[in-house]
Amino acid sequence: MERLRFRLWVTAGLFIVIGGMLAFAGRPQQIKREETWIAKQLPEKVGPFQMVPNAEREFEYCTYRMNESTYKTLQPWGIVARVFTKGDESYDVVVIGSNAKESFHDPKVCFGAQGWVLGPERVEYITTKTRGQVPVSVVEMTNQGKKTVAVYFYKTVSAGFTASSQTLRWDMLKHKLVNMGKDDEGAFLRIIPTHDNPDLDKLKQFIADWLDEANTTSNGYY
Repeated sequence: MERLRFRLWVTAGLFIVIGGMLAFAGRPQQIKREETWIAKQLPEKVGPFQMVPNAEREFEYCTYRMNESTYKTLQPWGIVARVFTKGDESYDVVVIGSNAKESFHDPKVCFGAQGWVLGPERVEYITTKTRGQVPVSVVEMTNQGKKTVAVYFYKTVSAGFTASSQTLRWDMLKHKLVNMGKDDEGAFLRIIPTHDNPDLDKLKQFIADWLDEANTTSNGYY
């Protein structure tokens, strides 16, 4: 008990010292990305899967655009939503980019608000050729008799991939403390099949191929 109390005091002391240093240090120049920059880093083709185009010329880099309330709530750099299709298989991929941890929430809240009844959440691993084993959160959902599965995960430039929004927030906080107030760059990635009776193994293979392709198109950023 005494050892735990000592560790807590040491941790608190470190936060006070670092916080004081940040208060007197000059504000570092932060990186600012545009939505179109994010879109350019992401694949438009994944193996035989092609991106479904958007009819609106202004937003031709995505299949559809999120509503304005989502932008106001999350305050991200940008949100890129692309649907990839091959025959009767299709996957909805959403990528959110930001340097603020507040932009990254638990998506199960949104799933519930959209009428989905959620099953238990679990962590699985996607085996990729270029990124190794990537941890992801998997949750099965039903809505008026329709069953599907959602996969989501997060990434920071400093710490890599994680299946947890809490871990991402902690990673971004640590980066900011260690780097004298400079924000990290983060991303939220969510993939949902849009066809009937999706197969989890096929979904995981698509995600693996997407990650390998994104590693190439973004030069390792995504």
